Amino acid sequence: TPTIGMVGLLEDVARRVRMPFRGEGDVVAVLGATGDELGGSEFLRTIRGRDEGPCPEVDLPAERALVELLLELAGESLLASAHDVSDGGLAVALAECAMRGPVGAEVVLGSDLRPSSLLFGETTGRALVSFDAGREDSVRAAARRSAVPFEVLGRVGGDRLRIAVGGSVLVDESVASLRELWTTSFARAMEAADVL
Repeated sequence: TPTIGMVGLLEDVARRVRMPFRGEGDVVAVLGATGDELGGSEFLRTIRGRDEGPCPEVDLPAERALVELLLELAGESLLASAHDVSDGGLAVALAECAMRGPVGAEVVLGSDLRPSSLLFGETTGRALVSFDAGREDSVRAAARRSAVPFEVLGRVGGDRLRIAVGGSVLVDESVASLRELWTTSFARAMEAADVL
C-alpha cells in the first residue's frame, strides 16, 4: 500500500488547534459542504455489509480553500478545536471531539439529505470546528471571503453527545461511554477475532 508521510513546522506552538471540544458554550460548526455520498463508506461496510458504490468526489480547489481558511483561523487564534470529517462521517467526527476531551455537545442537523448520508457520509473537504460564541462573526466572515460553506451545528457543553436530525434525537450518549468504547475497541476486536 502506498504511504505518504508529511512533516510540518509549527512556528508558534501557542497557536496550535487541538481536536477535542474544550469550552462550555463554544459554537460547533462545519466548514465545507456535505453531499449525499455513502459509496465506499464505513457505514455501508459496517451496517450494510457492502463495500461498494462511487467514492466521494474530490474537489481540489475546495480542499485548498478549506486548508487555507483553517490556517488563517488558527493563525488568528479564532478556533478552540478543529477536526477533519473523514472515515465515519460527521457523527464519528463529533464523537471523536467529545470523547477525547472533557465535554460533550448538543447538535441539531437540518438538511434535506437522508439521515444516514448526513451523519455517516464521507464527503471530502470538510472540517468540524468549535470556537467562542463571540468569535462567530469573524469565523463566518473568513469563511465567506474564502468561499467555504459554513454551518453552525450546535454548542459544546455537558457530559453527553446529543445529535438531532429532523426533530428526532438519533444519538444520545455520555462522553464517558464514548471514551470507554474508544479505549477498549482494539481489545474487543481481538477478542471477537478470538486472537487473545
